[in-house]
Amino acid sequence: MEGSESASGIEKGSYTFVLENYSLYDGIYVDEDIYSEQFDAGGYSWMVLLYPAGRTVAANEAGFASMYIYLNSETDDLVQCLFSIYLLDQTGNGENYGTSIFDRNPPQIALLRSGHVAGCVHFIPRATLESPNYLKDDCLKFRVTIGVLTKESADVFFNVNNQSFSAHHWVLASRCPKLLSGIDISDMDPNIFKAIIIIINYSIIKKIQYFNEIYMTAVLWYVYSGIPQEEEESSDLGPFVLESFMGKMLAAADRFELKDLKKILLSHISERISAESIAYILHLAELCHAKELKAACLRFGAQNNAAAAADIMGSDGCKYVKKNCPSLFLELAYNGSYSRNECDFYKKVLSAVNETFAGILRGPQCGTDEHKIKEL
Repeated sequence: MEGSESASGIEKGSYTFVLENYSLYDGIYVDEDIYSEQFDAGGYSWMVLLYPAGRTVAANEAGFASMYIYLNSETDDLVQCLFSIYLLDQTGNGENYGTSIFDRNPPQIALLRSGHVAGCVHFIPRATLESPNYLKDDCLKFRVTIGVLTKESADVFFNVNNQSFSAHHWVLASRCPKLLSGIDISDMDPNIFKAIIIIINYSIIKKIQYFNEIYMTAVLWYVYSGIPQEEEESSDLGPFVLESFMGKMLAAADRFELKDLKKILLSHISERISAESIAYILHLAELCHAKELKAACLRFGAQNNAAAAADIMGSDGCKYVKKNCPSLFLELAYNGSYSRNECDFYKKVLSAVNETFAGILRGPQCGTDEHKIKEL
């Protein structure tokens, strides 16, 4: 490492990766890397990885090389860092080629665990990488700077199921102000989660119930990195959509007003609408104020023929909504913004739940007690 500094709670270190005898790597395959020596920055050990033929087939076919930083330290920490990577211009003109996330607004911060990478799959066209401006005497030079957000600089703390999470006010204020805003719990659906703010020693502590550490990690991951965390789940969510990873994250995105994350999740959930899941997803859409998802369910129902509609009416999901939330179907059936086909579909629904609707004005509008999101 050539230099380090600490300012504003970010401990920086820089390193120059000198790659000699580059021609020896001619014919290197996709996803094969050339790695640097280890160097230290921000209290952790790192390496730089260059993929001349691209880390992915898509990058290779587009003619791009890939470049990453690699967290080499063996640690249980989730390291919050910023970085810049530049290929140095060796002609003396100062036209270095690269990328930096230090000055992005809103901030984009990489979150890395031991053995993981952050960087650019389409870092530089390979033709540019190997041009005379950058490749001189069979040698490439890269300048890498890594800034680690120190634990001491954290000024916001969350406690979820007795697990502590640290964060930075300047990051949350820019990317998710709702996490700092003294959430009004009076209108919060108890089926999702509750939040209580406690101030101790000038730091903010939030205790969140009905929302475990897995989802808090995923929320902070998105807030810092701008990239949603992925979770393996069944393609047909069915009755488990409210308790699923995507269902919980949609609830969090709605509550914390993470609009971009909500849009991504809505797209993924919309792709999983089926005859069995349509009613459950409708209920999720209602809880999370997701008009687009509700409309997608309507379109799915309206596009089915009579036999398919009968399957939907006979599904466990339809029986569940008939019993627990008949007013949701009533609202959908008579919403004037829907097309004739959509209304025709919901007339079939009304016929299927006729007995329930007969007493709707005498009973609660929408009961959810028998299908609460389980406490995690």
